Amino acid sequence: MPSLLETDQGTNSLLNWLRADLMRKYEEAQKPPVPASASSIRPARPRPERETRKSGESEPVDISRYLKSESDPAKPPENSKLPVPPPPPASIPEPTADRDLWLNVPIEKRIAFARDLFKRRKFEEARSELEAILEKQGEKKDNLDLILLREKCLFHLREYQIVESDYYRLKNFYPRRKEVQELRQYLFRESGLDELEKAVAQNPADPQAQRALLDRYLRYGWLDFAEEFFLTVQDTSPPTIKSLSEVYYKKGDHAMLIHLSRKAFLLYPQETEFLYNEAVGLYNLGDAISRKEAQEKFAKVASMAGNARLRRNAQWYLQRLASPTR
Repeated sequence: MPSLLETDQGTNSLLNWLRADLMRKYEEAQKPPVPASASSIRPARPRPERETRKSGESEPVDISRYLKSESDPAKPPENSKLPVPPPPPASIPEPTADRDLWLNVPIEKRIAFARDLFKRRKFEEARSELEAILEKQGEKKDNLDLILLREKCLFHLREYQIVESDYYRLKNFYPRRKEVQELRQYLFRESGLDELEKAVAQNPADPQAQRALLDRYLRYGWLDFAEEFFLTVQDTSPPTIKSLSEVYYKKGDHAMLIHLSRKAFLLYPQETEFLYNEAVGLYNLGDAISRKEAQEKFAKVASMAGNARLRRNAQWYLQRLASPTR
């Protein structure tokens, strides 16, 4: 305490007041601080990014579990409090009777529509419409025109082998109907075979014309058309025989390949390729006697052929025949 407060104990009112005031402040300073009221404390900022454990400690919250997964936006994440959307309603199939609204349309109108589809080059739709008409119409009347139109659709849909097979069926079912021959003309005109056949017919000995025609047949897979042409061209020149031999080889008709090659080698003994073709046919027959005969002919080709390609091919077959596992 200041010494002033201890010296004067008289009636000096100023000194008494100062002493009392100092004592009051001194006593207040010695008291412990009074906690502030709850209303005077500034509210703390909420921290949603942290959560409290049971022990009282806090840790970061993984908010990704409240977000939708990018890989599956419709599926909420695990432990999500978001409501799960209901599944989409299952589609109810329509009754069969209502599936085709055009079943009761007159056949004549549906045929006209199919022809219009073909004219607009909508070949798949035209084919489907024609097959529906044929199925409904059955065998009540002649359906040849509709079948021929369907074959044209199949050609433009690149179903070439089906078209070739159907043509020969129609040719046997309706041998006197000119519409079937008109179908063949249409196919050969659209494929470009008509001009190539004309060039070969005018000069069968031209190997380039023969090769171009054969390649076009092979492009469409029309081996029956090719065989028919080379048999009816009435030519026995080496290019024609070679073309027909390749057709038989592609068809897997080894018996006809052997027969044709033998006849051709008798006509043209200098053409070693005919001897080679006969040996190939014998080899593909597969039996022991044919394989032995093929080995003899391949040996002749390897020794006498002037064509290096034929010699290499003959040697390749000889190596396979010499192997006991082949």
